[in-house]
Amino acid sequence: MVYKQIIAMPCGESHFSETQPLSTSSVQQFKSLLEKLEQGVEITIDEIPWIGRLMSNDRDFACTGILISEKIVLTAAHCEENLKEPSFKWKQVGHFFTEERKAELYFKPKNSSLWGDDWSLYKLDQKIQTTSFPKIIPSNSIELKKGTLVSIGYPNNNNSIFKITKCNYLGEGINSKSFVTDCYSKEGMSGGPIFYVDDNGELFLIGIRSGPQSGLFIKNGTREIRSERFLPHIESN
Repeated sequence: MVYKQIIAMPCGESHFSETQPLSTSSVQQFKSLLEKLEQGVEITIDEIPWIGRLMSNDRDFACTGILISEKIVLTAAHCEENLKEPSFKWKQVGHFFTEERKAELYFKPKNSSLWGDDWSLYKLDQKIQTTSFPKIIPSNSIELKKGTLVSIGYPNNNNSIFKITKCNYLGEGINSKSFVTDCYSKEGMSGGPIFYVDDNGELFLIGIRSGPQSGLFIKNGTREIRSERFLPHIESN
């Protein structure tokens, strides 16, 4: 089965862009990443080359972003209000970003909010060459409650240290456009990817971090996090 991602155009039209299967080396990279995570081994930024930060020019605000093509970054729509003249920063040496591209809002749903359609696309001024992109699948095509989820993001606005954790599906959100997890969350991690891990250890992008689910808490007192489904924007063929 081939999945096609709907890339929305500024004028409101859409065109389809096939999500190519990952190469064998990329799949092995993901398996290695999960094994390292389970064993407590440090994971380097080189193993997730498509993750980065969308940051305001004044450095006062940032969200996590995922590179889904050479010039398109996926993040949460609610980030837009505070992203002033943003740039996408990725690749690191130590705690310092070494690469940067100017970014501008390319598309977001008309009625986006923290409670639905909280996703947006930013277009970069120059292409980024990378070894792989995340593989996207519709989250309603798998049983989330039976699998492991992995969350990635950059906590705190000026922090260049990413956080990657295993977490669990807890239930559906207040509408069909979201689901709830117990993924670790801090300010700055909005827009970060939520992956589903299959039986072979391969990771699939099924949603992005959005906001807190009002009134729901897990046992240790941490607020449960609502994840925006990237579902309405993907079709299977």
